[in-house]
Amino acid sequence: DVSNDIATNINRAIDNIEFEMANALRKCVTDKKKTIVFADGNGEMLDERVASFAKELSSYYNLDQLNLNVPDPASWKPFEKQMQENPDSADIILTNGLQKRLNVADLLIVNKPLKDYSVAQMFLIDQFMMKGGKVIFMIDPVWIEIDSFSYHSEVMAMDRGLENINTILFNYGVGVINNMLLDRYCNRIPGPEQGGSRVLVDFPYFPLFKSKGLDHKIVKNLVAVKSQFPATLKIKQRDGITSTPLLV
Repeated sequence: DVSNDIATNINRAIDNIEFEMANALRKCVTDKKKTIVFADGNGEMLDERVASFAKELSSYYNLDQLNLNVPDPASWKPFEKQMQENPDSADIILTNGLQKRLNVADLLIVNKPLKDYSVAQMFLIDQFMMKGGKVIFMIDPVWIEIDSFSYHSEVMAMDRGLENINTILFNYGVGVINNMLLDRYCNRIPGPEQGGSRVLVDFPYFPLFKSKGLDHKIVKNLVAVKSQFPATLKIKQRDGITSTPLLV
């Protein structure tokens, strides 16, 4: 890193070597992998865009998908026979079955749902958390994609209407603001063509996030992290809840 002095780069290299050695040892001594479940059923991002992410996780964890969208017939498939045999109790069978499958997980990842979760889905997630389960919410509350700029000089950003998700996050102490964050400290994208070539221009809708000044093992020695059209989070004070920003 040319932005750091020699001593800083040497220390960082030593830390990286220590991490790789500890990482290799961890893989060798881990007897039982924990399970990560990706939520499905509401247009979550589960395609090739997260393939490398999932591949990296699979080295350490068992991965699975679970359709939590109760009205979606696809979520009934594992319990269909039992529901047909007991039609009067179908709703209870489905809810209990999904809850049991979810409770097997150690972590649930909700990754960019395109439509809001139902009250029933949020109940399942809330019960999972009440029993000690962990959840990572990767929420994109505003619809806008960089591809749109290929065809239009102006693009309207639309609210996805994730009201139920926003409500439960608010109860947990985080307010999701339906806006877009701009920052001069940002990534660059190809601009208009000039003289037969494209030049890179600053794009303030792609801010770079930093862990500078944050003493946490998750972000230790982490360089700038690129974002695309991020929204704003606002911490809400709640009794018994501690908030720890990892990137700012």
